[in-house]
Amino acid sequence: SSLHVKEELVAEFSENADTNHGIERRIPYTNQDGHNLTIKSPDDLKRSLKVTRDGHDEPYTVSLEDGYYNVRIGNADLYVHGKQTYTVEYDFTNVVTEFTENNRTYQELYWDTNGIGWSQPFGILTARVHFPDSVAIPDRNQTWCYVGQHYSNNQTRCKITKTDDGYTYV
Repeated sequence: SSLHVKEELVAEFSENADTNHGIERRIPYTNQDGHNLTIKSPDDLKRSLKVTRDGHDEPYTVSLEDGYYNVRIGNADLYVHGKQTYTVEYDFTNVVTEFTENNRTYQELYWDTNGIGWSQPFGILTARVHFPDSVAIPDRNQTWCYVGQHYSNNQTRCKITKTDDGYTYV
């Protein structure tokens, strides 16, 4: 199984102070509490990684840090100011895991859409899951959304909407 991720991140930097060169994105390379490898190496991530700022290619570096690939986005010699829109695209493999429980086998896609490695909180996050024609879209009662800190099971702030080819989670 594979998952293509496209993230659009809007950051607002100081207009007057030279304080930021860009952003950092921590991308996990496992899921299922570290039991399932989804990006085998930094080179695998780099092969699929595309980064832009305001529609133009943006320089980046990738390093391995504490169970994540840390993508540092920006030019170390330049500061960014005002509202900037970053787009980060990359691919995962082995994202669907299979479980057997009570003699019943099922498959699951469990994903932290924005991860836990951010020092800046998010006001709004929208995730869209699109299924290819070859995959049956699960029933609404088979999809969940949680909001909050790591291990949160708070569903009260989630709105799930079925689309023609999947679901949108806000």
